[in-house]
Amino acid sequence: MKAKSICKLLFVFGSMALITSCSDDDKDVVVEEQELSQTEVKTILESDSYAKSFDNIISSVYQNEGNSGKTDECYVAEYSDTGFTIEFDNCTVEGTSNVTGTLSAVYTSTGDTISYTATWTDFNFGGIILNGTRSYTMGSETDNSITFSATSDFSATLGNGSIITEKGTKEIGITFGSSLETSIYTLDGSWTVTADGLTYVVTVDDTIEGNLACSYLNEGSMTVEKSGLLVAVDFGDGECDDMATVEYPNGDTEEISLRD
Repeated sequence: MKAKSICKLLFVFGSMALITSCSDDDKDVVVEEQELSQTEVKTILESDSYAKSFDNIISSVYQNEGNSGKTDECYVAEYSDTGFTIEFDNCTVEGTSNVTGTLSAVYTSTGDTISYTATWTDFNFGGIILNGTRSYTMGSETDNSITFSATSDFSATLGNGSIITEKGTKEIGITFGSSLETSIYTLDGSWTVTADGLTYVVTVDDTIEGNLACSYLNEGSMTVEKSGLLVAVDFGDGECDDMATVEYPNGDTEEISLRD
């Protein structure tokens, strides 16, 4: 097992919430059937922000793994050569109290391919209950870049009782440049998000990009199918702003802000 590569993979995913400018606040999705709102676009882009909070726990546990058996007053951990399972019972983790549920991770290595799968079972962290899985697979890696894929199939029950689900695969790349402006984050792939009874089928058409100097994605485009409505979302030509353009089937366009 290439532990260094796994640690790097875990670290990157634990940091992704900073790149995509996600909010941890519960989101009420109230929309019209024949339009795509600012709130919906943010929900589509940020649906996995709920799972990313849990990735930090996985990274911390992996780098500080101990012996199997009861390792603390509030949780029981079982470790193996390929992963771990931890059952939490009203713990304080990463500064968050009343953490409960089961978290497990399995690491695999085949040739040059490094991957791990996280499974959450009734895992309550900060009032959000997560169930499901996400698998990460390392792609190419150089001294200043890394690519990987994330395949998700999970549901997040928010504090207000609403449920957000995500299923699909995202291809992600990060290039670390000489400055924040030249450090680039890319997003490709296709995934499905459900929120507030609505389903959004997302396909990236032109690789979406952002950089660490910008708070928002600022290049590329995706197609979103919602209740039979097919729209295109264009994030721009690289200018560092919070705007995106939504184009409807009849040719009408609408500018929306990605700002909270």
